[in-house]
Amino acid sequence: MKLDVKHFQAFVILAKHLHFSKAAEELGVAQPTITLFIKQLEDAVGASLVHRSTRSVYLTDMGLQFLPKAQHLLEEMLGALNSVREFAALQSGKLSVAVYPSISSSLLPHLFVRFQKAYPSVFLRIIDANYSQMLDRLRTGEVDLAIGYAPETERDVAFQPLFRDEIAAFFRHDHAFVGRDALTWAHLAKETLIAPPSDTSVRALIDNQLIRNGLRLQASITATSMYTIAAMVRQGGGVGILPSSYNQASELGDLKSMTIQGPVVHRPIGLIRRKRSVPTPVAEAFVDLLCQGMDETDLKRQGKVKSLGR
Repeated sequence: MKLDVKHFQAFVILAKHLHFSKAAEELGVAQPTITLFIKQLEDAVGASLVHRSTRSVYLTDMGLQFLPKAQHLLEEMLGALNSVREFAALQSGKLSVAVYPSISSSLLPHLFVRFQKAYPSVFLRIIDANYSQMLDRLRTGEVDLAIGYAPETERDVAFQPLFRDEIAAFFRHDHAFVGRDALTWAHLAKETLIAPPSDTSVRALIDNQLIRNGLRLQASITATSMYTIAAMVRQGGGVGILPSSYNQASELGDLKSMTIQGPVVHRPIGLIRRKRSVPTPVAEAFVDLLCQGMDETDLKRQGKVKSLGR
């Protein structure tokens, strides 16, 4: 008789309940199946492990001696099976991630590439999305993970902070700001400012934090696209106001930038996941790689944003 994991599960569960019906219910089989598994296990070991009568069920002396060994074997077998399943998933799985465009085009490309090289058989789908789109796709299960700023009121998602994204001024290499040690909102008062419009999450963040400090952003031009803001700055149209995570975007590579102080406007960026959801092995592997890559030194080099640790 060849034994498998079900035989050891049946014995360990029966030892916990000392009741065949309850053991069968937990294992998800009919009671006669539990009885058969125990009989086959006893035949294999050549000894009676369970005493049963119409009134009681208890382990025999041999059953009591065998129980810790059975529990150990069961843990080993289940661990091996889970390892094999996880390995198989990483060989042929898929992962969908919703990300802010400012981050997907600047801070994360090298990590996406690193993940693809580590798991070349995994299909990786990256979706640029704003905050509301990100949460919608996460809730419907269209994406496994999202990378964005911390939810304020949503209770059905969990947030794991990774770094702090600060608002910066972007300007040309021939601008008077080049060479300054620091830049404040007061220094921007006489500049032509090009910023995201008020109906974007970035602008709402800026306006709310400035209002609390008795300040107000007076933008002469608004544009929803980073590319448009960068193009206008490049043509001498003014100073762009954008998250510092855009520093590594190739479209802004020829521009200078400085974090704006007095106050420093910032937002935490991190992983957003559905609560009460079990992450897939592929998602866990991506999160591990992401956290490893998000150390403070790497972030400062890549985008001049501040790590929040983990």
